[in-house]
Amino acid sequence: MPSHEVIDRFVGLRALVIGDAMLDSYLEGTATRLCREGPVPVVKREWEQHVPGGAANSAANLHALGASVRFVALAGADDAATMLRAVLRERGIDDGDIASDERARTLRKLRIVANGQYVVRFDEGELTTCSELSRRRVVASFDDAIGQCDVAIVSDYGYGTVSDAIVERLRHRSFQGVLVVDAKDPRRFYGTHPTALTPNQQETERAAEMAGVGADGELLIAKLEHAGEALRSRTGAHAVVVTLAERGALVVTASGSEHVACRPVDNAGGIGAGDSFTAAFALALGAGADLASAARLGNAAAAIAV
Repeated sequence: MPSHEVIDRFVGLRALVIGDAMLDSYLEGTATRLCREGPVPVVKREWEQHVPGGAANSAANLHALGASVRFVALAGADDAATMLRAVLRERGIDDGDIASDERARTLRKLRIVANGQYVVRFDEGELTTCSELSRRRVVASFDDAIGQCDVAIVSDYGYGTVSDAIVERLRHRSFQGVLVVDAKDPRRFYGTHPTALTPNQQETERAAEMAGVGADGELLIAKLEHAGEALRSRTGAHAVVVTLAERGALVVTASGSEHVACRPVDNAGGIGAGDSFTAAFALALGAGADLASAARLGNAAAAIAV
């Protein structure tokens, strides 16, 4: 099926994202001198931006590609949560399934950029301190949404939104649509039988308990084929799609593997690229594309991620 026909079918697909919502903040400016108190630049702030990050970025990408989206997540009752909800609504995402908890602190990554170069990144937020009531709200929203979607993405960065209760529901689900799991630790999802997992190279190596295998040619692909097959077997996934930044993606199934190359770009593997890949890949599968074609569309989406 030609790519344009697949993309045309994105419109009208019902998608669910459950996972760790983040607020990505950027403070940019110019630096012309060092601070007297220490050897760090003095940055004069000129520009500020706040955008959805993590699972929230996947939801925003799905909506931008034409799908109808429900987003299930956890957040604090703080300024970062207010800002995150606002930037999601600006992008057409309903924030009604984001559980608000006064005990939690919203995940936020604040990047300071001077003269186009990163100076520092501050990470803040804690979700594991949330109440049991909020956890039950997340599970209830998931139970309601999973029965009303064509495509579901689990975006698990390991911060606590995707609880053990959610994983157990995935193991015993009746949902027959496309399920794509994008997880920092794919081992949590053994026995869940997703349509596909989309780990990057490092996540695949960790899951297979491999030492880093580098990034060169055929040796890399051969090692990752083995790791991907082990991961596919243990999770019960139909496919493991290992994302390789500027090298494209490796699609591993029971019948073999295929390396799907991509056109190299300067920002391959940049901020949000993995979320963009997973969103386009999942929708392509939901629209009836084969795995390799879905991976090509995922590569294209990742290449233009900002």
